[in-house]
Amino acid sequence: TGRLTADYLICEDDFLVVQRDIAYVTEDDSITADSRVLSQSYKVNGVEKAKTQNRYIDNYKRLNAKLTTIGSYTYDKSFTYSNSRITRVMDVKNGFNYHNVSYGYDSMGRIVSEVDSKNTNINNTYAYDSYGQLIRENNKSLDKTYEYVYNNIGNIESVKTYPYTAQGTEL
Repeated sequence: TGRLTADYLICEDDFLVVQRDIAYVTEDDSITADSRVLSQSYKVNGVEKAKTQNRYIDNYKRLNAKLTTIGSYTYDKSFTYSNSRITRVMDVKNGFNYHNVSYGYDSMGRIVSEVDSKNTNINNTYAYDSYGQLIRENNKSLDKTYEYVYNNIGNIESVKTYPYTAQGTEL
């Protein structure tokens, strides 16, 4: 099936951009018996513009890797899991590793860190109170630290924003 649209994605000068044109876009899916999408192909006015292939690793239907081709560009995203949690996401563009993000968890399964070994701007940490509520986010990529205050029934009452400070640093 297809649809008439005024917007569709193309790759131009190493960037994904939205093309503003009237076009007939079709999507062809290859789907397994258990409803996992193996591949998708996108055509604009009958010409293939992008193709995505998904690879799965286990019976939990977790995505292991996704390879997308747009024109001459390839984008490969892989996922690593441990104890049912995602622990690493790696992005490779045309063979070059440009993101390698690791996630850390506490004993309760809450995310406590997000670190990109390829991009020093992504080094975020998270802290929780005894109720499991997020009380602090140190977001280096945004250069901000957020503190969350909750009322007696667990709803966020306020969010305070400060310049970025490292985990454990008093504000």
